[in-house]
Amino acid sequence: RLGDRASNLDASVALLADVIRRPALAPAELERLRATRLAQIAAERTQPAALANRALPELIYGAASPYGRPFSGNGDEASIRSITEADIRAEYAKWIRPDSA
Repeated sequence: RLGDRASNLDASVALLADVIRRPALAPAELERLRATRLAQIAAERTQPAALANRALPELIYGAASPYGRPFSGNGDEASIRSITEADIRAEYAKWIRPDSA
């Protein structure tokens, strides 16, 4: 059975490499993810435990510390709204590169 899978290995690896090198990053997908993240933040603001988890890191570590961000990892509304496709492409190009594998 491995032979059946191995026959498609080269094509599969080539397809994966293409996806990694040239991600689509469709604007509609970015907006869908942005809306999802903003909804998650709004939901956190309706639950006492989630509110505490959003406030506690900043109180403990201070706003300037990297540890001062909400435990949920959802960020804040202003940063989520301000991220552009160009920002994502720049970060992707900076960190996802063949010479850093």
